Amino acid sequence: MKSPKAGADDFVASGHAEADLADLPGTEAIGAAAVSREGDDFLFVWPGCDVRIEVTTVREHGEGITAELAVSLGGRELHWGRLQLASTLAKGTLVKRLAQQHRALPWGTLVEHVCREAARAVRNGAPAARLEARPFSGPRFLLEPFVWHSDCSFIFADGGTGKGYVALVNCLAGTTGRTIAGIHPRAGRGLRALYLDWESSKDDLDDRLHRLGRGLAIDTTELPIYRLGMDRPLVADLARVRTECARITADLLVIDSWMPACGFGRDTAGADTAVGAFAAVRSLGRPALAIAHMSKVMADQKGAARIYGSVFNHNLSRNVWEVKRTEDSEPGEMLLGCYHTKVNEVARRKPFGLRFAFDGEDGPVTVSTCPLIQGGADLLEKLSLRQRIRTVLAPGALTTEEIAEATGAPEKTVRARLSELHRQHHVVTFEEGGGRGKHTRWGLATR
Repeated sequence: MKSPKAGADDFVASGHAEADLADLPGTEAIGAAAVSREGDDFLFVWPGCDVRIEVTTVREHGEGITAELAVSLGGRELHWGRLQLASTLAKGTLVKRLAQQHRALPWGTLVEHVCREAARAVRNGAPAARLEARPFSGPRFLLEPFVWHSDCSFIFADGGTGKGYVALVNCLAGTTGRTIAGIHPRAGRGLRALYLDWESSKDDLDDRLHRLGRGLAIDTTELPIYRLGMDRPLVADLARVRTECARITADLLVIDSWMPACGFGRDTAGADTAVGAFAAVRSLGRPALAIAHMSKVMADQKGAARIYGSVFNHNLSRNVWEVKRTEDSEPGEMLLGCYHTKVNEVARRKPFGLRFAFDGEDGPVTVSTCPLIQGGADLLEKLSLRQRIRTVLAPGALTTEEIAEATGAPEKTVRARLSELHRQHHVVTFEEGGGRGKHTRWGLATR
């Protein structure tokens, strides 16, 4: 018994004659497709005829949406190739090719359905929502203080500063739910992290994670920290990243590092690649911690610096920390100063120090917080004079002369700042010999 007839439009598009129409089953006999989605990858399955069409590597360009289609029948692949989803000519060519291999199916209807539904799913964003003027209900930081609850946070520093170690410690704190070296998880549960790696290798990251685990007494062998090797800009590889995020149910992304994630300069349409990279991160719907660099000029100057590259790197970021490594440290240790340079919704966190101790080339690595003053002038020079004064007074009271020497500022300027801090009740004096003279000692006020 022959199947119900298919429409003439499908059959003509397949390149066949009208006399053969009676051999073709209609879509009613095939039934509706079962559709599943993982990121921007789609799978359409028609169980009634054992047809599968996979739609992957979906990209939207100025001229439309393209995707790779893999068509199989009964487990045998009939076609794989890239297709412009809205192109009548391209779809017609595909339908004709499929019909030449197996003509007893309405390929035109199947291909049209797949292309239309995939394009619709990619383009349909969330509808506009009315603002309700209500307080934020969750924690503002995913990992305080480095990772904001949404979009992209940054750690930036000069090369060889230990940014990758700081990022991995954030992953450890997030996945274990433990506070490590002042990094405090706020999610209330263990996270799953995906490390997008343009700069290192799996062997190197495995070794770092193993050594940190030994130093922190954490079993790191089964933690949900995944690495995805990257060699193209994030925008170009977004479908693959989205698929991996869905597959491992990632809660946190680490981007190492930002410049290769952006690509370099401007794209073919002349747009700033940083803007596209931010949009790509936002579309993934996960908080991200990006590792970035600074220019040589910024690395050598005192005071606050900026992320290397586009001005949008700073302007579009949500939470930014500058990290500086001191040259004044003992062998086998790395002292870092961490400086909060931007956050949108809350007050900036106070600067603090991190100390990494390395037990030889293969031994455990420990990490802890430490006072910035342990890093000497290298770490203090990034602070304002008021911050430097409060930092050098943290261990105990000092004279004006001693404070000037420790901060590297002129004694006259230090005396003026001390008077301001005293009026604001941030410091107190300990008089020696009466009056506020040369031997007056200053200390932090107790609150």
